[in-house]
Amino acid sequence: AALAVVVAVGFALRPHGAATPSIERPPTAFGILVPPETFLPSVESPLLDLSADGRTLIFVAAGAQTSSLYRRSLDRLAIARIEGSEGASHPLLSPDGRFIAFFAGGALRKIPAEGGAAVTVAEARAPRGASWVKDGSLVYSPLYNSGLWRVPATGGAPVAVTTLDTAKGERTHRWPQVLPGGRFMYWVQSRSAEIQGAYVASLAKPAVAEMLVPSSANALYAPGGDGKDYLLWLRAGALVAQELDLATLTRTGELHQIADPVASVAI
Repeated sequence: AALAVVVAVGFALRPHGAATPSIERPPTAFGILVPPETFLPSVESPLLDLSADGRTLIFVAAGAQTSSLYRRSLDRLAIARIEGSEGASHPLLSPDGRFIAFFAGGALRKIPAEGGAAVTVAEARAPRGASWVKDGSLVYSPLYNSGLWRVPATGGAPVAVTTLDTAKGERTHRWPQVLPGGRFMYWVQSRSAEIQGAYVASLAKPAVAEMLVPSSANALYAPGGDGKDYLLWLRAGALVAQELDLATLTRTGELHQIADPVASVAI
């Protein structure tokens, strides 16, 4: 199952590293106006990504022939198609905002954020998520039944990051998200309900993983406008959030209900 969320809630989720506001902000909602003769496709993978400074939105829109990536600065209404992104899904802006990684044509690809020639980074025939690392590499899932791999964004030989533990009934590792402090989070699908859930491991020692929360879908990390870090996940059909201590990997404080009900799709 996949969980892709755009949220603006009372504790004001914000890009990591952004300044903490001095006043609380009320919940905010906005829509995406797509170009004429295009639409937001009904797909299971994430459709959009927001730049680290929170100013630029990259999203997928489809037309009569194929899908492409589009860019919109949130301080204006103009939308620009990113040339060279035909067939794209799951856009991922690099931490410095210079490049966009995406999946297309059975591969993980990379393109300049302003558009241009896309280059193939690695094969990914049935991908299930990816995430940028600060050093310019990418952690990704190339297949629906594989572990996670890591590859330089410039290309090269991918290196295995996680390996399925079939003795525990693990079927797949997917939807990775790189966290601050050199860790990454990912979702484990297993035949055992006791094993299935969101896990965290260090990029330096990925074989040592710790479960954050049992879940039927992936979890998401988000820094909050109150200066705290939060974990979001599905619980009994509702999207919930709870403060996450990144140093100890423990969930603390009140459980916030964001939305109920929330649909998830098994892929």
